[in-house]
Amino acid sequence: MQFGCCVSSWAESEGGSAGGPPTLAGLLRKIDVVFEAGFDFVELSVSSVMQLTDAEYDACRTALSFAPLPVFACNSFIPASLPIVGPTVDQDRLRDWVVRALERVDTIGVQRVVFGSGGARSVPLGFSHEVARQQIRDFLQMCDREAQLTDVFFVIEPLRSAETNVINTVTDAAQWVEDLGLSRVRLLADTYHMHAEGEALCVLSKVAPLLSHVHVANKEQRRFPGFLPSDADDMRTVIRLLETAGYSQGVSVECGFDDFARETRLAIACLRQAAAPS
Repeated sequence: MQFGCCVSSWAESEGGSAGGPPTLAGLLRKIDVVFEAGFDFVELSVSSVMQLTDAEYDACRTALSFAPLPVFACNSFIPASLPIVGPTVDQDRLRDWVVRALERVDTIGVQRVVFGSGGARSVPLGFSHEVARQQIRDFLQMCDREAQLTDVFFVIEPLRSAETNVINTVTDAAQWVEDLGLSRVRLLADTYHMHAEGEALCVLSKVAPLLSHVHVANKEQRRFPGFLPSDADDMRTVIRLLETAGYSQGVSVECGFDDFARETRLAIACLRQAAAPS
């Protein structure tokens, strides 16, 4: 099992303060921190990669080829300004975004693109949920077609109901994956969202054959694993369930950080301890 860390923002000035657009220097500093902490990979965001100009992207791609860790996954796939459901869906713009995003992430070695995108997939008030679900199916089928010549798999991320009103549990998302039967669409489980929706961790065992990525965090406050003493038992349960079910792919820490360098070290220590033989 490989452990990674989400680097949701790499907007960092030379003085070290956050804010502004993504910078290559900020990204490389974050990757170095994650590497020094002891992680196996980093997870970036599609939105940050897509904000780069062509020249900035070329420089980023070159720099990442020499970085100490691979970029295994990307989250934040579709911006809320580009709706997937509802009466204002623009199929041409959506497809253009997907094609360009796939080209960029595939070139830097990304293997998992996380389909969370709660704002883009939320069903507008008064809009038919049946029609919305068909729109999501159409979108994922399009993603599957466009990904056939890449190394990318899309993973459906269930999000808590506070963030979206469709696909809120791992059980529901697993049914989507099975019903769609697409070669490039798989399942993600996020333990924070599972806790928020009251979904038992034992579900992980049932859906393990469909899983291709996992997100973890402190279940109460969405901080790093190890933020509270109880996190050790929670992470041990998660890792044991996954290992017993034969899952051996990526597990990313996705959370908020106050002190990135210190807290990434604590997070990976918690995960390594949870994975250690008992």
